[in-house]
Amino acid sequence: MRLGICAGHSVISPGVVVAGETEQAWCRRIADGVAFEASRRGWEVIDPRSDEMGLGYPEYLVHRIEALRRAQVDAAIDVHLNATRDRTINHSLVIYGEDDPEGDALAQAISDELARGLPWPSRGAVADGQLGRRLAFVRRLPCPAVIVEALFLSNADARSWLRNSGSVASLAGMIARGAYGWSVIAAMRTVASEVVRDESR
Repeated sequence: MRLGICAGHSVISPGVVVAGETEQAWCRRIADGVAFEASRRGWEVIDPRSDEMGLGYPEYLVHRIEALRRAQVDAAIDVHLNATRDRTINHSLVIYGEDDPEGDALAQAISDELARGLPWPSRGAVADGQLGRRLAFVRRLPCPAVIVEALFLSNADARSWLRNSGSVASLAGMIARGAYGWSVIAAMRTVASEVVRDESR
């Protein structure tokens, strides 16, 4: 399994900034944790590290998509955090490209792990079209791809949880376990389809 993992945004286009903390910095820590967990499971990890290259939007997004396409990854995850003016809101969400059944399955597997492990609600797996958007990361890769938004950085309780020792590693483990669970089931589906094809000849 060759897994693409990216940290959202970039150092010069850092996304949400709350209380002096940037979305990009937190996403980089989480993405590094996911890469570590995936490597422990024997996966080859491809991380373009576009967020650290001093690229603005949309250049960093173009760079990571093209890098993952060249690497021919089997699945891709872009780590983000969310924010809103209503600071009481907090939930997790995993976004996949509309009309991508394997992306849907990957998003569902990760969202299930987040629902079990995080101390706030999950909105589950949601197609980008349901959000009224067409997101390049989940549409322009020739493999299942998802955007993981694990929490709202604008929520004080979520920030407090994230700062706790071990929370980043715990969150990264949830994402990696979800991706691993999806890969096992996807491999079984592939074998089953090959068996059916062979027996139908």
